[in-house]
Amino acid sequence: MGLKVSGCCCMNLRGAGYAHGWLGLLILTLLIGSTIKRIYLFDPEKVQLFKNDDFRPEVTRSLNGEIISLAMLLFDALVSILLIGGLLQNKHIMLLPWLILRGIGLIITIPLVLLLLLFASLSSDSDEIVAALFAVFITCLFVWSWIVIYSLFQEIRSIKEKTLLPIMPVQRIESGPISQQPPPYQMYNK
Repeated sequence: MGLKVSGCCCMNLRGAGYAHGWLGLLILTLLIGSTIKRIYLFDPEKVQLFKNDDFRPEVTRSLNGEIISLAMLLFDALVSILLIGGLLQNKHIMLLPWLILRGIGLIITIPLVLLLLLFASLSSDSDEIVAALFAVFITCLFVWSWIVIYSLFQEIRSIKEKTLLPIMPVQRIESGPISQQPPPYQMYNK
């Protein structure tokens, strides 16, 4: 694929990669803390759709949603740690989880933002149009950051390929029957 940039926001690719990793980890840490707080302080009485109802599946769904959200945030934090580790160790393969996760997110987000933009253009409410344009702007930033990290992935991979030693061809050594070869201990006793 022909996507390749040389830097991002007055930084080289490696600096941009570190910025993406550390900034992502900082934001995820705040979100993880907030989610843990919501789970810890979860009050089933606040989630009540029907009064005097003993069986309330919405309470379970709400708590399960928080737990699933926490698991996804922890996985995302692990992916950011792999991004930073891949940069520190010059291992392009460790950048792949970040690229795959963000790529899947973009595949889902872009059609949704286009639909939001379509519905906002049909609406006469200016707030909806502003929100849709903001969503388009944020999506463009996410696409740009994916292209930057993909360029970094290509750069690290090409450096790795250049530094690998060429593989020497294997030469077959022709020898006679095994009985004609002296045992190794006789070679040292001469």
